[in-house]
Amino acid sequence: MKKISKKVILFFQENFGYDNREIRGFFALLIGMLLMLIVPFLVDFFWTSHKKIHNTEKLNEIIAQLVQNDSTDEQYATYIPYPKYQKKYYPKKNKKTTQNTNIPKELFEFDPNQISIEQWEKLGLRNKIAQNIRKYIEKGGKFRTKESLKKVYGFPEELFEELEPYINIPTEEKTENIAEKKSKKENIIEIFDLNTADTTTLMQIRGVGLKTAQSIIKFRDKIGGFSSLDQLNEVYILKNRPEVVEEIKKYAKINENFVKKIFINRISEAELSKNIHFQDGMARIIINYRKQHGKFKNISDFKNIKVVTPEFLEKITPHLVYD
Repeated sequence: MKKISKKVILFFQENFGYDNREIRGFFALLIGMLLMLIVPFLVDFFWTSHKKIHNTEKLNEIIAQLVQNDSTDEQYATYIPYPKYQKKYYPKKNKKTTQNTNIPKELFEFDPNQISIEQWEKLGLRNKIAQNIRKYIEKGGKFRTKESLKKVYGFPEELFEELEPYINIPTEEKTENIAEKKSKKENIIEIFDLNTADTTTLMQIRGVGLKTAQSIIKFRDKIGGFSSLDQLNEVYILKNRPEVVEEIKKYAKINENFVKKIFINRISEAELSKNIHFQDGMARIIINYRKQHGKFKNISDFKNIKVVTPEFLEKITPHLVYD
């Protein structure tokens, strides 16, 4: 042991330059630190052991007293200080025992998508579950089959079996037919002028929402008013929706008095290009032709312009005024 200590002292002297006094102080400090780490564990160990002995003695006294008094297990359990006894005397509640197994106060035929919370309670369902069902319905949910009620959290299986013969959910087909009949009775549309109709009027038509109505009016303003119902096919949002175009045609008419006129011999290129039919350079071509050949006398003059097509002439003819 002395040889080992001498080697350790020699190691510290050679590598760290410590003298004998400094080395002794270092080891004393090291031992003190180790004691500070170990002592709390020793104290805790002896204190816990003493406490367990004390509790055991107290437990034995209580058991002896309870046996003498012929007490019940439930009374005994109230004095148990250890968690390991709690499972025996305080068993976990069985979830099945908390379900509502009461016999319904009143049985009647019902549609789960329609009845109120009070009616659910009459059928024997707890108020909280009934509220959850109503919230689901109000947010757009729907029960399409009887079995879908089983998916409601907390819905008692026994109650479902008892109520199943009374559940009556209309089929989708019947529901849609009823809705269509109601809409036909309520939605009576009067004939309107397409050149003066606003978004509210247009939205009466089946398939026309706010965005579609706004697109129709925007297109109408760009062309200076509809001269033909067929021009609805040129509205971008309606190009792939022929059924909606046909639905509009059933109720729309054209009043040519509201078609904006173009004074073709006086209008400037800038003004003419605002009309959607004269965009993509067509306004410049028309104005340049007028400068070279003079005023337009009638629609036939436009046929002399190479880029002009019969379709183009058909669209612009109702708008042109020659003066």
